[in-house]
Amino acid sequence: MIVDQGHVTGLIDFAEALAQPADVELDTILRWCAKAREFPPVPDKQGLDEATLIEVPGWLHDAYPELFEREHLRERLDFYDMYGEVTLYAHHPQADIREAAQDRITRLLSGHNHLDELIW
Repeated sequence: MIVDQGHVTGLIDFAEALAQPADVELDTILRWCAKAREFPPVPDKQGLDEATLIEVPGWLHDAYPELFEREHLRERLDFYDMYGEVTLYAHHPQADIREAAQDRITRLLSGHNHLDELIW
C-alpha cells in the first residue's frame, strides 16, 4: 500500500502472486477493501479502517474497466470467496476462525458477501 499524508494512494501486492485469472486478484483486493480491519499489515496490529479504502474499487474500475466487465463477474467472485471460506472451515486450527468461516459460508449461500458494501 502506498500512503500519502494519511490517504491510500496506491496498492502493490505481490505476496501471493500466482498464475490465475485476473479476477482472483480482484476478489482479494475487494475483500481487503471491505474487511480491512481483518487484514492488519503487521501481525498483532489492527488493520485499516475500511473508510480509508472506500475509493479503491472505483479507482480500480476506472484504471482497469475490462476486469469489471468480465462475464458473470459477481458469480466468479462469489466462487472465489466460497473457495477461501470452505478452505478455512475445513483446515484452520482455531475453532473461532472456523466458526466465522461457517457464518460467511451461510451468508454466501443466502446471496450476500463482502461485495455488498462496495461501490465501483
